[in-house]
Amino acid sequence: MTSDWIDTIYCEDCRTGMGRIPDGSIGLVVMDPPYRIETVGGGAFGPANRSYHAELEPLSDGIEKSVLDIICRKLSAINIYVWCNKRQLRQYIDYFEDRGCTTECITWHKTNPVPTCNNKYLSDTEYLLFFREPGVKLYGSYSTKRKWYVSSYNKADKERFGHPTVKPLEIIRNIVGNSAPRGGGDSDS
Repeated sequence: MTSDWIDTIYCEDCRTGMGRIPDGSIGLVVMDPPYRIETVGGGAFGPANRSYHAELEPLSDGIEKSVLDIICRKLSAINIYVWCNKRQLRQYIDYFEDRGCTTECITWHKTNPVPTCNNKYLSDTEYLLFFREPGVKLYGSYSTKRKWYVSSYNKADKERFGHPTVKPLEIIRNIVGNSAPRGGGDSDS
């Protein structure tokens, strides 16, 4: 087994990249696939970035079932977090619950959402679904197992990294620590 893919970032189609990863070799997946992008009205990215919308539009309804199948094959046991919007909730919940997984819904409530409503409620909440199959432990503590986070949208990191949906580091630290503790720890608080 080659491990040249470990600690390396590849900018490529995930189906190509996952071909390098041996089946059953991954312990945890955290993914933030593109959400449905509404291009009517003000939009989330501003008029200067409309080409970005065109690039992501084919992916904005969610991930193909075949890609989820590949991801599940790469996992030693299903242990996965998926950022999504409300339109994608059913797709992911149905897919993973059909495989016997339990589901948790974690939410991030932004105190400074993009101020466009366009005949809908504000886009001030993002959903993070957590799926695990029976036997997969959840580590962590009372303070790291929250399912509701409130913080501001980090505009500086959005500009710095050029990513439209930079997530709060606190959430990422908690979910990774809860699902993949250092050294593969065995204790649960």
